[in-house]
Amino acid sequence: MHWNEICSNIEPMSKTGHIKPDFSGLSVVITGATRGIGAGIAGKLASHGAKLTRGYLKNNEPAITLQKNLSVSNPDIVLHKGDLSTPDGARAIIETARGKFGRVDVLVSNLGPFLYRSIAETSPNEWDSIVVTNLSTHFYLVKELLPEMKQRGKGNFIFIGGVGSGQVRGHRMSAAYSAAKTGLANFMKSLAAEEARNGIRSNMIAPGVIDNGEYSDGFRERIVKEIPMGYIGEPSDIANAVMWLMSDESRYVTGAVIDVSGGYHIVS
Repeated sequence: MHWNEICSNIEPMSKTGHIKPDFSGLSVVITGATRGIGAGIAGKLASHGAKLTRGYLKNNEPAITLQKNLSVSNPDIVLHKGDLSTPDGARAIIETARGKFGRVDVLVSNLGPFLYRSIAETSPNEWDSIVVTNLSTHFYLVKELLPEMKQRGKGNFIFIGGVGSGQVRGHRMSAAYSAAKTGLANFMKSLAAEEARNGIRSNMIAPGVIDNGEYSDGFRERIVKEIPMGYIGEPSDIANAVMWLMSDESRYVTGAVIDVSGGYHIVS
């Protein structure tokens, strides 16, 4: 490639000197988009013009408030309330996106509650619930989207895991959650291997400790000492990684687990 051709492919920069991607042509489904990481990702993508379908389960007030705020600058956002932990529920949010925008280009699958419980104290119902929401739901969404993406020869799956999801290791008091997230990393890699030749990419972002506005001062003081970089991350740190995986700059990346943790995944 000649130098002039390289220069012609460089994206314009913002006033701060950062590349400013334009996602106005992309239809994106983002789940768990009410608060914390999900809200941060939705805000970033909305500000860069993406056509968003935001999924949430039950927290009406924050979901609607965020919808109003995001819609001020981007009218192409639709809100979908529903339980995605069944095939029918997963199909419903995809149909909402198709009905509004005609297709889905990117899935940002940000689902899965955390359970702080020892194995001895975890009930069978709790185990099943954590595994379904943190693993099976992602499969249901992918299963619904694959046919149309394969037909177009293009698609992008971005899964939000947990700290250390790409490593098989034990975590006290979180066996169900950790097992499901590790399983999700394996699922993501299998999807990447199977669908790469169809133009479909699949990657995972594994957040560390990210500020959700609900941490106590005592927790902050303790956990910061354990993070090599010495501070708690922000939802925007995860959103920036999502934007990179959505951009052409990551076109040769698939099957990767990207730890965004300030080094916490190394020591936790």
